[in-house]
Amino acid sequence: IACGALRKLGYRVLEAANGVEAFEIARQSGETIDLLITDLIMPGRNGHELAKSLLAEFGNLKILYMSGYGEEAFDETNLAPEPYTLLQKPFKLSDLCTCVRSALNGH
Repeated sequence: IACGALRKLGYRVLEAANGVEAFEIARQSGETIDLLITDLIMPGRNGHELAKSLLAEFGNLKILYMSGYGEEAFDETNLAPEPYTLLQKPFKLSDLCTCVRSALNGH
């Protein structure tokens, strides 16, 4: 649903089922990746590991984490270097769109 909403707003979205797949899709896309939207807690490669790997590949990548856990549950070792945005689940699509725009603008 989130990917569809972002596409309707004109964003180019690369979609993956998990962190391992996301890393491979991003590397194989041959495109510049501006923003990673990822769940923080996932099986296999979690959102933090994915963000670190993609930051090494794409440098100036913005990070938008989604999580059902509160921000107080995470410390600096769980999150990518600043700046990042954390969107609490559950969320409205309008909140997602606002966070995406904010993250892309560097806020």
